Amino acid sequence: MNVSGRVAIVTGGGQGIGKSIVEKLGSYGADVVVVDVNLEKAQAVSDTIKQMGRKSMALKVDVTNLKECEAMAEAVFKEMEAIHIVVNNAGITRDGLILRMSEEDWDAVMNVNLKGAFNCTKAALKYMTKGVRPTTRRARPASSALRSRLPGSSPQGT
Repeated sequence: MNVSGRVAIVTGGGQGIGKSIVEKLGSYGADVVVVDVNLEKAQAVSDTIKQMGRKSMALKVDVTNLKECEAMAEAVFKEMEAIHIVVNNAGITRDGLILRMSEEDWDAVMNVNLKGAFNCTKAALKYMTKGVRPTTRRARPASSALRSRLPGSSPQGT
């Protein structure tokens, strides 16, 4: 995979799978922004990327908050001058039987795992589309809404 010179944002990049994604993107030549709710962990991973000779920055962001995601995208674009890749990895679990799960736990999971991906993607797209010629855009039909072009739909992969 050649991502040399590309700028990637990885949410939940301070630990676990996110950390592995950050390290793999860095090893493939990407400059990586490590986003996490734990700034210390994000900074440690960011330092690892810098040791690879790549540019990196760490940001503390609550992905459930659109304003924080917008500020993140703006800061990344200002510092890195581009955004090419967004990996929406931030996620939480509240494992248990649905009969025992509280509504608060359900809401927390949905807010981080789904709304967080929406917020980060929406915020980053503002900068990802800057300077992009229409002939270079690609869409992969990932849902029937995209293939049938349903009015008002928000299909996957766009």
